[in-house]
Amino acid sequence: MSLAFDKLTLTSLILASLGGSATGRDGMVNVDFALEESETFEGPGVLGSSEDDLFWNREVPGFGDPYYLGGWLEADGATESNLRIALRITGRSRRAPAHPIFQDWLSGRTSMDGPSELLFVGLTPGEAYDVALYANGEGGAVFVFGGDSKSTSGQNRDSFSEGENYVVFRGLIADSSGDIAGTIDDNPFDTEPDTYSFNGFQIVPSNATSGGACAADVNADGDLDIADVVGFLRGFGDMDEVADIAVPFGSWDIADVTAFLEAFGAGCP
Repeated sequence: MSLAFDKLTLTSLILASLGGSATGRDGMVNVDFALEESETFEGPGVLGSSEDDLFWNREVPGFGDPYYLGGWLEADGATESNLRIALRITGRSRRAPAHPIFQDWLSGRTSMDGPSELLFVGLTPGEAYDVALYANGEGGAVFVFGGDSKSTSGQNRDSFSEGENYVVFRGLIADSSGDIAGTIDDNPFDTEPDTYSFNGFQIVPSNATSGGACAADVNADGDLDIADVVGFLRGFGDMDEVADIAVPFGSWDIADVTAFLEAFGAGCP
């Protein structure tokens, strides 16, 4: 662990920069995999505020191994995104009634060589991203990113429930080519052997969101004021996790200061 700034320097940086601005939607892309006749999900996901009226791209893909998908808009519904993904797609399914994002899904069969690659491309090299992956149909899926494995059980099709129908990976770093590589696999405990499901996803730069919470609201009182600045300063000086809000985690440095300033400037929902 390391501390890169003293409190006096940090205080000066914060007080000089509180007028900055950002938006919790900057760079966010939301994709709902759908069938031709399906309803497209609109509204908040698990990343961002519960009050957000987010734009979701409706994606009706074909089949292939790998199959590349892209040509999407960011969450504002206007900004074009360079993001693409690649994965194996062997089928599409639907069931209703259910929450719109869980009504239909892509499916794929795992290969004899193991899990299928799930690749995000077109990102900013070296930037950290938070990724929410929705998988509810056919017994869910197992996702692995950055050596971390998380799975969904495929249960609960009516509301968001972590571990049942979605998982979140935070602070994934895009490599020098702007890629984040992971895998998707069959959940060994489901009823559809060797088959995984994938309902949709959200991806957003880590400094633009804090898992639905406001990273600058240090004391969690719903307001942004001097108390949060003091709390962040105290946490930074004490090397507390409340101030360790940006990669590289475990190092209290300018990345944490920048993330705090951007979150404070953006305001809380």
